[in-house]
Amino acid sequence: MLPRSLDPQDQLSSCTGLFVDDQLGVHFRDLTDWVRKAEQAAKRAATPEGHHIPGFAPQQAAPILRDFAARWQSSIEAMAREVALQFAETGCGRDVLQASMTSLLKYYTRFLELLKRQGAEGLTLVREAVNVPSIMYEIKRITKA
Repeated sequence: MLPRSLDPQDQLSSCTGLFVDDQLGVHFRDLTDWVRKAEQAAKRAATPEGHHIPGFAPQQAAPILRDFAARWQSSIEAMAREVALQFAETGCGRDVLQASMTSLLKYYTRFLELLKRQGAEGLTLVREAVNVPSIMYEIKRITKA
């Protein structure tokens, strides 16, 4: 429940954030969960550069990275369709879609950065990953459609 003291713009921002979190949870749960938990683990363990994050080493990230590579295009298209269905009657659909895609890019970038910090094994995985410009290109294509 949103506090009543929020102005309409703040309420919209809050609801947009909830919708974005829900969409990412549906389509990219493994990725977002891994990033949040790995960041917490790295902070708790004070993991130095070049060392594995306890419980979140590149070998644990590899299946998530491969799953993302196999599904990212169809998943962002599905997200765009869902936004179009949910917000067809409002003027904020484009903003919600942009917020969803921006959040996805931020999580993915954080994922890659966490891998890079973990030494040679992490860097090898990052080289296999879908590159961010490819994702951005596809997002631009979808959001302009």
